[in-house]
Amino acid sequence: MSTNLEEMQTRLEIVWTSIINSEPETRLDLKRMYKAVEKVNIELSKEAINCRRIGKITPKYNELLTKFDEILRHLEQYVTFSILISS
Repeated sequence: MSTNLEEMQTRLEIVWTSIINSEPETRLDLKRMYKAVEKVNIELSKEAINCRRIGKITPKYNELLTKFDEILRHLEQYVTFSILISS
């Protein structure tokens, strides 16, 4: 449970570094996208606490984990695209 989440949170940190180092023209839009991903990350962290409390993984946790992975992948693609355009 936590390994996959830890891996995705590491990816999120890498994306944040890339956003900060991006061109000013695209940085604002990328930051907005990052905030959306961060909201899901916060919800996921809260649900992880609930899962630990009840001792099992809930369907909501799996749903949030899938959503977090999907939108993080999209953000990574946008960041890559932004880097390619500015090159």
